[in-house]
Amino acid sequence: MAKVLGVEWAKWVPPLLKPAPPHTPFFFFFLNPSHLVPTSSPAKNTTHGCQLICTYTTNTCFGF
Repeated sequence: MAKVLGVEWAKWVPPLLKPAPPHTPFFFFFLNPSHLVPTSSPAKNTTHGCQLICTYTTNTCFGF
């Protein structure tokens, strides 16, 4: 399932920024980037336990 969602790389490169998969805005930064506000998150808990945070403006993600 992680590969289908395009987040397989998150378990291999946790802190590095990666391009977001198209049409996959699981998380957004609202107003203040220091406050991460999840909106809808099918990829929040994958089988590998990795998570994604995607910015709304730049459409980039990092996993942890």
